[in-house]
Amino acid sequence: MIGGVLRAGVVLWALCALVAIPLGRAAWLGVLCGGAIGLANFYGLARIVGAVVHASGRAASARPTGRAAMLAALLVAKFALLVALVWASLRLVGAQPIAFLVGISIFVVAIFCSGAAMRRSLGQPS
Repeated sequence: MIGGVLRAGVVLWALCALVAIPLGRAAWLGVLCGGAIGLANFYGLARIVGAVVHASGRAASARPTGRAAMLAALLVAKFALLVALVWASLRLVGAQPIAFLVGISIFVVAIFCSGAAMRRSLGQPS
């Protein structure tokens, strides 16, 4: 499922970047920066949540460890990095804010597209 979302997101990101070329450098940079940050954020979040789910499955039978605290700290660090990258993209790189929002939102659209495709492949109505 995660691989399908990443593939769909990268395809949508490339299409949006191509569409943004005639809109100017700031719009193109906005889509590129937003898509790159969205991709990194989605991938990081998927890895952290996967580790939390895996750790919680083991924690039911094992003694609690500091792993949960470490994963929580990792989520906070990921969020702080996300905020810093958004600020840098908008203030230092000069990305257009609306184009940046389009780029960073691509993976939300990819999640819905992948879910709809999965439902169709399972034979369930959309």
